Amino acid sequence: MTEYTRELSKDILERLQTQRIVGNQTGASQADVSITEALTLLAEIERLQAELKTAKEAA
Repeated sequence: MTEYTRELSKDILERLQTQRIVGNQTGASQADVSITEALTLLAEIERLQAELKTAKEAA
């Protein structure tokens, strides 16, 4: 795992943990929190795919 990947993973996990805490404090159900986490991960995957495509095109 590259340093970039490690840092990215750490960042994603921190954001998901923050969402979980906020969701729990606001009375969101576990399902709501899980859906939010899944959507966050999907958005991050899409962002990374676009970044990879751009990098490949530039190479």
